[in-house]
Amino acid sequence: MSSAPRDGAQQEAESASAILLAARELFHSPGYAATRVADIAHRAGVSRATVYNHFADKKSILYKLVRDYMAGYEQIAEWLKTSVDPKASIYELLGNMVREPMLWRIRNADLRPAIEMAKQLPTSGWREANEAADRAMHGWIADVHHASARLNITRPEVDIDFASGALYSMIEATLSTLSTAATVAEVDRITEQLTLLQWHAIYSIRPQDAPVAEDVLPVALMAPVASPAVLTAP
Repeated sequence: MSSAPRDGAQQEAESASAILLAARELFHSPGYAATRVADIAHRAGVSRATVYNHFADKKSILYKLVRDYMAGYEQIAEWLKTSVDPKASIYELLGNMVREPMLWRIRNADLRPAIEMAKQLPTSGWREANEAADRAMHGWIADVHHASARLNITRPEVDIDFASGALYSMIEATLSTLSTAATVAEVDRITEQLTLLQWHAIYSIRPQDAPVAEDVLPVALMAPVASPAVLTAP
């Protein structure tokens, strides 16, 4: 039995995905500067005209790849926020917010050359995408700290907004310099250290005494959503 014919929208989506995948591979090697639109079309199995139907030029393809990658960080924050295990401790929640962005960076190691190129181009949208990712990730961490403060388990002398911002900057600096060749064991070690630093800077109780999420966070933050397995860059 033959498969059902694909409609035009599906074909368009498939060709756009093929173009992005081809560009991703070529921007990694031989590199952005050495890659022509014709090379991308050949690798994707489409015509140059098809590439230009989807993207104005090579820069537009680069920008799309980088924006999708940065959007992954926002999706991680949203997934962590809306799929909280009610029985997980808030210490574990903070650790997850450190670990998952590092794993995302490692899983997308091949995009590093493209990202570094985009950083140098003022119209790439990288800066805006990076700021949006920071707002999403820091926002979730701050939510956990503020919810904890309402239970009087944070240090009363600590300004939560200031402390969470300062500590997030430390996490961001670590993330931006993390080797994409880091092992899971190395990620776990870094996660533990950064989570401990957050905890002891803000909380007045021991990590092992951390309450579980259902006792701290509003029920609205714990509605189930899709697994983070869907968070894959094109």
